[in-house]
Amino acid sequence: MPLHKPQKTMILCTAFIAGCGAYFLNSVPLLAVISVLLISLLTYKKIFSIKFSVLCLIVLAFSVFYCGFRCPKPDELYKISPLRSGSEIRNGDAKAAALQNKLIPANVYLQGRVITEPQLNQKNRSKFKFEVYSYRLESEEWKSIKAKTIVSIYDKEQKFKNILVGDILEVKGYLKTPFEATNPGQFDYKNYLKNQGIFTLTSVYINSPGHSELVSESGKTLKQVQGDDSFKIIKHPKSVKWLLIQNLNKIKNKIIDENRKYIKSPKLEVLEGMVFGDFAIPAPDEIKQDFIKSGLSHLLAASGMNVGFIFGAWFFIASKLRTPYKFKMITGGILVAFYSLLTGLPPSIMRAAVMAEFLILAKLLDRKADNLIILVFVCALMLLIDPFLLANISFQLSFLTTFGILLCVPPLLDKLKPIPEVVSGVVIVPLIAQIWASPIQIFHFNNFSTYSLLANILVVPFIGAITFLGFIGSIFSFIPVVGGKLCWLFDKIAEPFIDIILFISGYISNLPHALYYLAKPEIIAIMIFYGLIIALLFVITKDFSSKKLNIAALILFLSLLVFVFKDNFDRKLKFVFFDVGQGDAILIHTPNNKNILVDTGPNEKYLPAKTSIIPYLRDKGINKLNAVVLTHQDSDHIGGTLEILKNINVTNIFHTGLVEDSKTCRKIKNYIQKNHINNRILSDGENINLDKNINIKAIRSYKNNENDNGIILYIVYKGFSSILMADCEANSIYDIKKYVKKPVNIIKIGHHGSYNSVNYTYLDYLKPQLAIISVGKQGYKYGHPNNQTLEELKEFNVKTLRTDKDFAVTISSDGTNYIYKTYKNQ
Repeated sequence: MPLHKPQKTMILCTAFIAGCGAYFLNSVPLLAVISVLLISLLTYKKIFSIKFSVLCLIVLAFSVFYCGFRCPKPDELYKISPLRSGSEIRNGDAKAAALQNKLIPANVYLQGRVITEPQLNQKNRSKFKFEVYSYRLESEEWKSIKAKTIVSIYDKEQKFKNILVGDILEVKGYLKTPFEATNPGQFDYKNYLKNQGIFTLTSVYINSPGHSELVSESGKTLKQVQGDDSFKIIKHPKSVKWLLIQNLNKIKNKIIDENRKYIKSPKLEVLEGMVFGDFAIPAPDEIKQDFIKSGLSHLLAASGMNVGFIFGAWFFIASKLRTPYKFKMITGGILVAFYSLLTGLPPSIMRAAVMAEFLILAKLLDRKADNLIILVFVCALMLLIDPFLLANISFQLSFLTTFGILLCVPPLLDKLKPIPEVVSGVVIVPLIAQIWASPIQIFHFNNFSTYSLLANILVVPFIGAITFLGFIGSIFSFIPVVGGKLCWLFDKIAEPFIDIILFISGYISNLPHALYYLAKPEIIAIMIFYGLIIALLFVITKDFSSKKLNIAALILFLSLLVFVFKDNFDRKLKFVFFDVGQGDAILIHTPNNKNILVDTGPNEKYLPAKTSIIPYLRDKGINKLNAVVLTHQDSDHIGGTLEILKNINVTNIFHTGLVEDSKTCRKIKNYIQKNHINNRILSDGENINLDKNINIKAIRSYKNNENDNGIILYIVYKGFSSILMADCEANSIYDIKKYVKKPVNIIKIGHHGSYNSVNYTYLDYLKPQLAIISVGKQGYKYGHPNNQTLEELKEFNVKTLRTDKDFAVTISSDGTNYIYKTYKNQ
């Protein structure tokens, strides 16, 4: 059966999308093989002509090369960034280190345009994307440049409130590279911004207390740029594009200020979030958590659904007013465009708005329009404009859920007849949306809301009302004299609906097991899952009469089971040495699926327990720690303990004794007592019996030396052994000899590789093959790791890995052999 032109268009767009996806997933060779086989089969079956098959392959190849061509490259700002040498220093590049020491004291001056609405989601800070036209360093001339950076202005007087999108600014501040993930499962801000063509951050400080100094990679303390002249508005926009964007932004801000008079927090944040998006007014953290747990977090950000509600409500009102059909369609299209621009065009709104405009145009031209074909075409069009939108979570969720609804809902509603579609659709639409969104949700956030379907069914009647009332009230607020009263009226009508949604969200979030944390699925498992859903859809529509479809669905289901449960068959001992800076944190995963966390990292500004350890545990689906061992009472070992206890179920805590003179220890002790967590002091020679296949022995020296008075862990699994030294140094060898009678494979060097952490006697007795040093830039000023320590390890041919250079280190052993990987080289 020959293909029609719309079908051909859809297939070519799909080929383009597939090529972009393969580029991002680094699976171009796999795509090439699958595509050639599939297209050859379709050509053989005479579904595709030879010419069309060749065209499909050309589009596939073009999309891959196009993504490579459009891939953002580091700009001039990155090259002159004073703090750019951090990763180069980790690689041992002496020249780069010298360059950093030369460049760090310089202030950077930038001139350019504010290209996004400034965000005030943190007290005394404004943050926005900045397109840079020129720059200069201290005492140098201005140089032309083409780059983007994220500017954060800190000012307790909040003078930055005068800055608007489109303004041309001059700023003076410090330039640095974004944070790079150094642990598996950790959010990689550097890569996130790279996909947006941004490689640097610029911090501007204006008499801001608490921001008086920076610490360089070398440990050097630097005074920050401060003063009232740290930024100035050079001029306001004159071009039509930026004048339009700025005036729309002013309109939105005026609307928000007007609504603020009549409706209070948190209802104000919910209303503005639902109407104008998550950047309108950030919701309070407790409200965010309730919405996440109840599966309603999508309501806090304007979505494509809002476009449908607004157009639908307008069409209904215009029909009741008996306006001409073309007038309704044209004015509806204008209303959709105006609303979409007000939101700032996030991917989901852009998708819905472009689709709506195409559909309106088709209706006006009296042409048939297939929603599914338009969706795929719009997706390809948006990726042609910016292929890196594919990495945007909102983009992924919007297109996948819409595709799922368009594909699955009509045939399922047809199957459920004679039940009225109005009734069955209330359940089917949110059910299909959740099924298609769940894999992406779990992949990115590792969570699943148990009662999400119920919550979404309950709020459906109120979403449209709130969105339309909020938007119409906003428009009416500009009417002279009566505008404020009309805005008040619509806000008050919408307020009870917001109360209902807040009640539903709060109630459901407090139900038992409202939120589950699941392991991050593999990409291939997600693809199999979607394939299974499509296969099941066709099986249901065929009433299970097709043997081929039944077999295909069964094969996909079994394949999915293999990927979901395959980790359970990997019976090995695993270690993860986290990069937590100057501190210790080690996860031990036993062959029988027991998990032990040894230390919790330091209590720094960006708490490693929150940003590194917990994300890894969530990523692996670890919701329970059988034990937490606190080897030492210094904050670099126990600083993240409270964060771990509050977020992860901990069965046992072992420690050296929680002293009362430490504030951190007191907090931990109080939390343990309040929540009745089993805990005890480990004594010398005591075994931690959690897995019958693993022997974990605590070794304690009870020396007067504070560092040596910690807990050394000796771990044996069949023929493999390791020692975790905590802060204990080389003199502890005499205590170790009581229990360790043969060489060990791996040592975690004590006290961050300090001067006394190893010596010849120590190394000659233990004869380790691999050593790990947990150290960070804060330790450089103490001489950690010590050069003599490194030389002695080298002399004994011990392979040495450092978390400051190699990032997180993972080791796995089958009891005989072991392999190691560093996150730096993954």
